[in-house]
Amino acid sequence: MTSIGYVATTTTSTLFTKEADDYKEIVSAIGITTTNEAFDILVADVVDFDPKIGGAFGITVLAKSALMGNVELVAHIIAKYGKEIVNHGDMFGMPPIAYAAHCMVVDNGLRVAKVLAMNGADINLAVKQGFFIPELMPVPDGATALWIAVHKTFNTPMVRFLLRRGGTLSPGADLPEPKLVLKARKILQIQRLLLTGHFKRAGTENDSCLASLPLEMFQKIYNEVSSY
Repeated sequence: MTSIGYVATTTTSTLFTKEADDYKEIVSAIGITTTNEAFDILVADVVDFDPKIGGAFGITVLAKSALMGNVELVAHIIAKYGKEIVNHGDMFGMPPIAYAAHCMVVDNGLRVAKVLAMNGADINLAVKQGFFIPELMPVPDGATALWIAVHKTFNTPMVRFLLRRGGTLSPGADLPEPKLVLKARKILQIQRLLLTGHFKRAGTENDSCLASLPLEMFQKIYNEVSSY
């Protein structure tokens, strides 16, 4: 029996007939400890496996590996299927580089982002359709990997890396912009990185493009920033 599956693209998702359950099982099985050999065994059971086809929500094997922070598997998948897959997004248009920014193991997320960038990832690809998935937290229209690193994972090294490569927060998007975040002294380092690496490059030093953060997250941000 065939079922409906998603083809992940950089713009929108295309519905087509495929044995989608196989892809869902493979994607869900990928974790931070999944080896290259284990992955090859998983995909070997699917005839003409297509890495651009996603499982639930159109998340591809590359995106899931990036989210898990599985650096070796990310490199393996790119080597196996080619660099053309690095910018394919899920059904919301969220690319693997944004999943790397969402990785809660921040060191691994940064390493994955570097692998993706070296293989041609566009770091400024933006989410086309805002969404809420419990595991990922709300992501608005136009959010980029940099936006996620600033507002979701508070990954200071990732912020620095993306800014140095010309990263933008939300190209063409109208995101929430309260001033509360910039006034919080505990996130001074991220503020400075944004001011020098993003706003000055854009010709402004205002505090736009910074979405609200709950007060209870300030301590987490402080701990993250003060370690660098």
